[in-house]
Amino acid sequence: MKRIAAAILRRNDKILICRRGSGGSCGYLWEFPGGKIEPGETGEDCAVRECREELEIYFTVDVGIRQLDQETGTYNIKGALETALELSRQRVHTLGILETARYAVNTLCFWAVLAVLVLQFRMW
Repeated sequence: MKRIAAAILRRNDKILICRRGSGGSCGYLWEFPGGKIEPGETGEDCAVRECREELEIYFTVDVGIRQLDQETGTYNIKGALETALELSRQRVHTLGILETARYAVNTLCFWAVLAVLVLQFRMW
């Protein structure tokens, strides 16, 4: 049995998917980047290697490997992807709150300095 690995590469709201060349029975089909796992290689290492060799893309594995069910040949990735997406949403939300807080502090500092200057000039 051949063992393969595929990478689902996501940046912001975009996911990388590749189109095969014209050769073979799967010509011009769309697929996630990946390939055959070599002896002694993990799925994560294979996905990283294949992307580096074929696409010159360098990345680190965030979520990790998910294996197919041997009996059915399927894998329900819904749970893993939902978890990863929820964590990403939480990170983005936290960054948004921090950015808003930084903006508020900068704005308040500006108005505080302006008020002090106005009061100082009125006293003279």
